Amino acid sequence: MSSRGEPAVAEPLFQQAAEIRRDTLGNDHPDTLRIQRNLAILWLRTGSFAEAENLMNEVLRESRRIFGDDHPN
Repeated sequence: MSSRGEPAVAEPLFQQAAEIRRDTLGNDHPDTLRIQRNLAILWLRTGSFAEAENLMNEVLRESRRIFGDDHPN
């Protein structure tokens, strides 16, 4: 929905998906990190730059911790 220009509809769905993934897969699962990254990208597109930067930094930090600095993702 975010690609169709409906970020107001997409944002709560992305947030819900992130919460479900954290609850079912855990914080360290690649799918959890992926949906968080997607939420940060949505926030960039809607002008929520501070929130996007904070979340993207968190995703990067966790990805480096889990996969290491040399991981292709």
